[in-house]
Amino acid sequence: MKGTDEACGTIIARLTCKLLQEWCCADQVVNMAFDNTASNTCIAIQLSLGRPLLWSSGPLSCYIPGDAEPPFLGKLHAELTVCAAGVLDYKRGDYRKFVQLCLVYLGAAGATQTPVTFQRPGALHKAQWMAKLLYTLKLALMEQHITLLPQGTITTRQQVLKIWAFANFITHIYATWWLTCDTAIDAAWNDLTLYHHLYAYKYVDEGIAVSEIKVLEWHLWYLTGKMLPLALFSTKVPVGERRALADAILEHKPADLPMRAPQLRFGTGFGKPKFPALLPTSTTQTAGSACTSCTSIQHFSHSM
Repeated sequence: MKGTDEACGTIIARLTCKLLQEWCCADQVVNMAFDNTASNTCIAIQLSLGRPLLWSSGPLSCYIPGDAEPPFLGKLHAELTVCAAGVLDYKRGDYRKFVQLCLVYLGAAGATQTPVTFQRPGALHKAQWMAKLLYTLKLALMEQHITLLPQGTITTRQQVLKIWAFANFITHIYATWWLTCDTAIDAAWNDLTLYHHLYAYKYVDEGIAVSEIKVLEWHLWYLTGKMLPLALFSTKVPVGERRALADAILEHKPADLPMRAPQLRFGTGFGKPKFPALLPTSTTQTAGSACTSCTSIQHFSHSM
């Protein structure tokens, strides 16, 4: 930052901990929720508090475009339609507009009667990732009108293909995951479902699917040993799979001696947790079995 040699992450951590002290709640903090923040901020907060905290990331906003391919799975279309019907009543602003545009793009029943307004776009930068989704869908919906303009006025032929590819990915894969990511107990199931959908999406657009799987594997926060037990309380996870996850947790015996630093983390115990390796056959139970040396799984099994 200007006028100081102190790193931004250190400043944010120092001010955060200062507020926690002023609010007399520093001793009650157990978790850090962030949106793809730099790891040095999280490490600095933990060092200032003198203890490790849970890491829980917010939803991702990432995309590497590929060429569009027409065929698609109707199951994903139906899932988004059902999901949208459940969230439209309380979504507001850009979120509500995003849901409406997805339904119009997919031609869902009744969606064609939804008014879609086009306003002059404002500044666009990395923090405004929602704008990228909205403008992509609007460009795709307006393509027939755009083609009436001189070539290259708004989009080139190459850009049109990428816009359609991105719009297909948004509406069929990303939208349902994003709209259902607001509950921590469902996060493990949602992330596993997203992984399976992306793996199947290789047959539709391999470029996008491979890129998104690579990025998702960097952010499997809720499939680590500390967060995975939350899936036991999710009604989305089938009862049989929850039972299998509980059995996998109970197989781990608590350590004889207390460990002073959390296991399966990078650095000295305050870094990011190490994420599991996923397979097309991965379930919450197999993820739980993979956490064989995680102290949180062991402590959780001791309390069950």
